[in-house]
Amino acid sequence: MSETNDSPPQAAKNAACHQRRTKHTAATAATSVQVSDAEVDQFAKATVKVQKIDADAKLDSSAKQTKMAAAVKDVGLEPARYNEIAKAIPTDDALRTKVQVAMAKYAKASPTKG
Repeated sequence: MSETNDSPPQAAKNAACHQRRTKHTAATAATSVQVSDAEVDQFAKATVKVQKIDADAKLDSSAKQTKMAAAVKDVGLEPARYNEIAKAIPTDDALRTKVQVAMAKYAKASPTKG
């Protein structure tokens, strides 16, 4: 008999992933990240650029990563700080709202290619 759906190694892996996510979420909730309004603005601008790069089917994943890192640096954030802010958003309602408002501003201001 073959176990294809949820073999013990896969089940253990899934449980371990869930446990790590739970610990990460608890740790993130316990320590809020301080983000200035300028950083919110930079993060939003970078995220709009990153999403466009990610949607570009002509680029392979390596090229996308390079361009995404450059886009983040172009707006004045280091990739590590960008990631730190991104990790805080799911547990920080006020930060998430600020980022959404700023992203809407940049998404509207950014012309789409047609």
